[in-house]
Amino acid sequence: MPPYYSILVRQNRFSIPDWFRHLSYGKKTGFAVFSLAAALTGSGGAIYYFSIRATLLEQMGARLKDVGRTGAYLFTESERNAIERLNAEVDRRRATLSAADLESLSRDPEGTQETLQRRDAEELMAGADYQTLVQRLRRIKDGSRNAVLPLRSLPQRPEDLNDRPLVRYAYLLGRMHESPQLEHTYFLVDADYQEVDNNGNGTIEEDEQGDPIATAWHTPGEEFKRAFHGEASAMNDWYSDNWGTWLSAAVPIKAADGRVIAVLGLDYDIRGEANLLRYVRNVAIGLTAIGLLLSLLVSLALSRLLSRRVRLLGYGVERMRKRDFSVQLEDDSRDELGRLAQGFNDMVSDIRAYSQGLQALNSAFERFVPREFLRELGHESVLTLQPGDAVMKEMTVMFCDIRSFTAISEQMSPAENFHFLNDYLSRMGPIIRENGGFIDKYIGDALMALFPGGPEAALRAGSQMVIELSLLNVERRENNQPPLRFGIGVHHGSLMLGAIGEERRLDGTVISDAVNIAARLEQLTKRYHVQMLVSADVIDWISKKGGVPFASRFLGSTRLRGKSAWIKIHEVLEGLPAAERDAKLAGSAEFEAGLNALASGQYRQAMQTFEDLANRYPLDLAARAAADRLQRYMRRQRELVGD
Repeated sequence: MPPYYSILVRQNRFSIPDWFRHLSYGKKTGFAVFSLAAALTGSGGAIYYFSIRATLLEQMGARLKDVGRTGAYLFTESERNAIERLNAEVDRRRATLSAADLESLSRDPEGTQETLQRRDAEELMAGADYQTLVQRLRRIKDGSRNAVLPLRSLPQRPEDLNDRPLVRYAYLLGRMHESPQLEHTYFLVDADYQEVDNNGNGTIEEDEQGDPIATAWHTPGEEFKRAFHGEASAMNDWYSDNWGTWLSAAVPIKAADGRVIAVLGLDYDIRGEANLLRYVRNVAIGLTAIGLLLSLLVSLALSRLLSRRVRLLGYGVERMRKRDFSVQLEDDSRDELGRLAQGFNDMVSDIRAYSQGLQALNSAFERFVPREFLRELGHESVLTLQPGDAVMKEMTVMFCDIRSFTAISEQMSPAENFHFLNDYLSRMGPIIRENGGFIDKYIGDALMALFPGGPEAALRAGSQMVIELSLLNVERRENNQPPLRFGIGVHHGSLMLGAIGEERRLDGTVISDAVNIAARLEQLTKRYHVQMLVSADVIDWISKKGGVPFASRFLGSTRLRGKSAWIKIHEVLEGLPAAERDAKLAGSAEFEAGLNALASGQYRQAMQTFEDLANRYPLDLAARAAADRLQRYMRRQRELVGD
């Protein structure tokens, strides 16, 4: 360490961070170069942008004030008298705003409040004074168009998008005696006081509505307050609201004795200039980023040149210790360190090849034994899995099976069958993974999936699978292929997750009554002619956990095959076409009423309810299926009675 360095440290003239002391000399130099370049580049980009921005805003503000001063000068003596008459009439007729009203306006900067009765406002706006001032404001505004209009009465009309005036809004503001500090003012005259459908969409939107006379608002800035004191002002920055991006100016209108009788407000549409400034800002950021990148490259190169080759070798060893086997040392010298670096590179290459082989092997194993399955068992790799490893978990089980797959497969060759199944499963598998589930096994055309995160993820995945099947059917129809249908059953409960087999052959499996229930629910989708059935346990779990409810309807209670207890089932409607979903939701209460009638033995009433539903909503195949089953049951009963 140089003597002067030690003296400075001992005298505590500055403090050096520990991390900086541990850097090599080359890295310290590179860091200093990079920091200096970053400071210069960043400050240069900022100065470039803000100087252009300030100049542009200053010029636009000066131009807008010139327009306002010219416009104010053009108000004739008779027009100024009209302003005073309108002010007097407004003060005589309008309601005085309370402190609460003023506070409400202050809380909503874009809010307004009418202070005149509608009848009084319409009377004043229809008067000659108001209309004369409207014409003056419209001439000021239309003077900023490209087209030059003749001197005539200017009606309010839909704006020509090809010749939109730069001064979009022109208006006169008056004082409110309730607000001596000018925190609130009112619109005396608005050039665009009428409602006009500017965009031609047939609806008068908020930005197409004018402000009636004596409409109070919160004064937008100090510039408008200064104008009431006799000074023409323009905002030094733009602002954005629901109607666009603006730069505003306020110019006083004075009587012959010098009193400010109104303030001319002009709103300048600066979207084009704002976009230009955004472009300039992006250029500045880009130049700064390029400068930082170049300085980083230069500092890294300098650090590399100044660092000793032994430290480079140590860096490579540290990287390898952290299992980064992509490191390679560049050393073309022929001395001992060069040969050591070459030997290190060869060793890393061998280790990398071995590691990649292990990773490929693990990836291959994961295609047969999902990683999520192993993690639930507490294993990171299949290499540590042993027969008998098992754990009890609460999970959601999903079964999904293609309808009439046998009939479909008979029309294809074995190779086509494999291609069809792989295409179908490649669409459904990612949906399950994206929603936090994993596929436990494939059973022909069916799949069984587990969701550790709860039923919400399973229902979300099932809904997306229904949508994906609809998209697949669009493609099949375009290829003159019959559409596919599938059934999805979902149940939530405790299950035993584990590995079974023997030392030479293992398989992951799930043993639980919940699995059987999910499988039975999937089979019931055929009977009810629906795409997704879930147990009441799933619906109750989501409700208890405060989850987002899924659109569903109750389909009744049934006894699953091989079970003695009855189970309540629900059809999930998420993912269905809008027409089918709306029809089923609309008839859900009536469907449940039919189920109640059936449970109480009122078969004819239940039959009539299901028939009405099926006739009214042809897309509700479950109602038709219930009516048909009940009809067959009643026919058999009549035959038994007849016998």
